[in-house]
Amino acid sequence: MEPLQLPRLLKDLNVGKGFGPKIGSENPVTFRPVGELISELYKDDRGLVSFQEAEFLVQQAREMELARRRKYERDLHEKYGLKKDTFSEFRSQLIEFHEAFTEMCKDSDGVGDRDLIELLLDVGVLSAETTLPERKQMERTVANYMRQTLGSRVRFPGFLMTIRFIRGLAMAKRTSEVTRVFDQYDNDKSDALDLKEIYKLLVDIHLAPRTSQEQESIAELLEECDADGSGVLDFSEAVYLAQRIDEMRDQARRALENKKAGELKFPPEETRQLRSAFEMLDNDSSRTLGITEMEHAVQLMGWRVTPNKLRKLLNEVDEDESGQVEFIEFLTLMRRIDDELRTTPGEPTLNENGKLRATSGEPTHINETGKIDEGLSSAPVVSVLPDEFKVDMSLQTTARRRRAAGPGSSSTITNKSGKSVSHAST
Repeated sequence: MEPLQLPRLLKDLNVGKGFGPKIGSENPVTFRPVGELISELYKDDRGLVSFQEAEFLVQQAREMELARRRKYERDLHEKYGLKKDTFSEFRSQLIEFHEAFTEMCKDSDGVGDRDLIELLLDVGVLSAETTLPERKQMERTVANYMRQTLGSRVRFPGFLMTIRFIRGLAMAKRTSEVTRVFDQYDNDKSDALDLKEIYKLLVDIHLAPRTSQEQESIAELLEECDADGSGVLDFSEAVYLAQRIDEMRDQARRALENKKAGELKFPPEETRQLRSAFEMLDNDSSRTLGITEMEHAVQLMGWRVTPNKLRKLLNEVDEDESGQVEFIEFLTLMRRIDDELRTTPGEPTLNENGKLRATSGEPTHINETGKIDEGLSSAPVVSVLPDEFKVDMSLQTTARRRRAAGPGSSSTITNKSGKSVSHAST
């Protein structure tokens, strides 16, 4: 193997990526650069590295990574004065939780309830799989817990306490489901299941690994959940395993969505607003929207797009050809529409067919051929969304929406359940 290929090998094996900044360290551990380790490997007459040498490099990188991780964990333990039981409980996720928290936290005063809920969703602890009413109820529970226990701002130790609280609620909720399946496979009534039986349990509760990466992650979770190293899981360990797998999947999905939003140049706040709009229209919690719901989504944005044009764009972004739009596809579609309708006064722009677009700065109506429907370019749109939707769509400015709506105009928005909400602008 060429020495230049070795960094890619380590990346593919998810080895040697390093962890966060050094903090609170009087005598920091010295970590050798991976490039230095590679330079010391034996190379043959052709300058190639043998399999044995590459294997030795991977082992060295893993040992170095583990040492770095343990050092970082100890620094966090010391910096925040975490209790021994808290440190032990969260050690396997302490670094990831801290990095998520510091990315969200803008100052040393901690985070407010809104950012706290976003954090819980980002790390998968607050599930996005529940129905919207259930999610809203859980968010109210989080806000109440924060006010009663932690105060108006939450720092990192309080974030860990909130995770413990939400996990406890979620695990209590899934107890009956796991009990039924656990008892089914506990044939010897030992109150414990071996790994083969645990796999059957995961299949029955729809948590079996779906990819090789998930298989590796679940294997690591199994090792972590088997706290006593007995090779079997008791009931409480099985419930904890199920909870962690759910969190892992929610976190991975959320990370993929946020990455896509970043690639599409949506700032975090706009991504949050788009996700809120998507969830409000997805009343059946299927995590998908059809063409009718997409028409409503476009109406929420204050955009004027014909159904035929919308279907054309929908077909272009529907990668799995399901006829339904998942959130990542929804992001792509919203970016496409926003780019097509975005105009700047005094600066003519072109549509996808090379035709000049209206330059008034007002919302335009694009027909299925990609041309402007001049008579519809100033059609009324919602100026301020009703409280039920609670979305401030900053993709178009409030001023643009109000100019388009005009005084005394009214609009009606229909959600997925068919309920109409009228609103008159003032």
